[in-house]
Amino acid sequence: MGKQLTSSVCNNYLRNVCKTIVIDYRSVHKIRKTFATALLNSGVEKIYVKTIMGHEDINTTRSHYYYCNKRKKDYKNQIKSAIVI
Repeated sequence: MGKQLTSSVCNNYLRNVCKTIVIDYRSVHKIRKTFATALLNSGVEKIYVKTIMGHEDINTTRSHYYYCNKRKKDYKNQIKSAIVI
């Protein structure tokens, strides 16, 4: 029977692959954070994101896996487009 697939096994594999192809190493957790952030910033519906991430509640995804990487200019543009004068 095979070995249990743990985060340590995945991270070790990732570390070796990154070293082989000469790119900076990122952990499985960091990749999940980047993936969730990309989905949410691209406007994918929250219900789909939470399901893909395996969470019961979108707040889990947002609080643990979301990094807001939008610039201040993006916020200002969103606010301006939301306000009808």
